Amino acid sequence: MDFTIISPLEFEQLCSDILSYFIQKNSRTFKPGRDGGIDIEFRNKYSFITGQCKHYSSQNYNQLLATLKEEVKKVERNNPDFYYVFTSMELEPGQVNEIFSLFSSYMSDTTCIFDGHRISEFLKTPEALPIVKNNIKLWIDSINTLKEVFKPDLSQDVDDLLNSIEQHKKKYVQTSFYFEAIDILKEKRILLVTGKAGTGKSTVCEMALLHFLLEHPNARVI
Repeated sequence: MDFTIISPLEFEQLCSDILSYFIQKNSRTFKPGRDGGIDIEFRNKYSFITGQCKHYSSQNYNQLLATLKEEVKKVERNNPDFYYVFTSMELEPGQVNEIFSLFSSYMSDTTCIFDGHRISEFLKTPEALPIVKNNIKLWIDSINTLKEVFKPDLSQDVDDLLNSIEQHKKKYVQTSFYFEAIDILKEKRILLVTGKAGTGKSTVCEMALLHFLLEHPNARVI
């Protein structure tokens, strides 16, 4: 898995989803800023679980280890029942053991450490599919993931979409974004539409689909 395609904040959210799966509790992340040694947290009156996420674009274990050593006092101050470390870096067995030795008072064993290899292998499993779906940038990294995400029969969804277009087409307005979308699709045969909620992303996509259906009435929508 190429973790460089996601940002540090997206990596934190991914790790929170993974931790939630393994502890069977809903952990949370926090907004950017001074974290006090906590990137991920689950807390109730019975249990206090924290996690730290280290997203690295380069494979520099010494840098990772030095950063984690600085976290030890924070962990001691927070005093969680369990502490987890997540890193995008792939680790050797000896490196995993070295990190475990730093936090052994707050870890049951080395399974509390998730390195890039372990995360990647987990994301390939059927159990992880909801997590992959929830982290859209991971779809880019694997054609097999894309096939798995879109495996269900979409015929009903397609029919609903076409019915929606039929009902709304009289209200469509051909803006500059619409014409740009058509040009991109004709040239690149692929289009990614982004923007804030309510800016018309779905409408542009519906209009583009309608345009090509009118040009190619025998085309299949899949």
